[in-house]
Amino acid sequence: MKNLKRREFIKYGLIFTIGIGISAIIPNEKEAILPPKASQRFLELCTSCGRCIDSCPTHGLSPISIFKNPYLAGKPELSGYCCIYLELVEPIPEVSERIKRGEIKPTPCTLCIDACPTGALTGEAFRAGIAKIDKSLCLGWTKQTCNRCERICPVEAVVLIENKPHVVSERCLGCRLCEKICPTKPKAIKVVRNEIAEP
Repeated sequence: MKNLKRREFIKYGLIFTIGIGISAIIPNEKEAILPPKASQRFLELCTSCGRCIDSCPTHGLSPISIFKNPYLAGKPELSGYCCIYLELVEPIPEVSERIKRGEIKPTPCTLCIDACPTGALTGEAFRAGIAKIDKSLCLGWTKQTCNRCERICPVEAVVLIENKPHVVSERCLGCRLCEKICPTKPKAIKVVRNEIAEP
């Protein structure tokens, strides 16, 4: 029994070490974005149980790969998008605009919070990611023909100034709705990892 435990310890230790080595050699195309509802103590409290991943109505959460970040491996990342409100599970700009005009009373999505057994996810946004616009790719900047990111944002973190989209960082929750709905390839607006979320 002791030999078995020792072999398992050595095996997983080697896997972890190899993962760190590979992650240092292979550049990550994107850093892991933690869930928008992660608490300030998320890294400490999250046990990688996966309940939030199973509960997400947009299927927007997935476990972080050891090759992306070996220190966060197994914890959830926002690989898709967070709807913020249940009415935006399907990201439709017209619905978001009606919410912002007060025509629809939105229902905050708390399914991941309700599923979390440790309090790693809370209603207080951690802002693990912030949207950034690449003006050279953005149709709103290059041709002034698109404002989809401004229309879809439920917290008015994207505003139009002279018909060009700008991100108000202080409002951004990192939900990636704007990134989901952006029509360009590659995406002109992307949520990047917030420095405060670094381990």
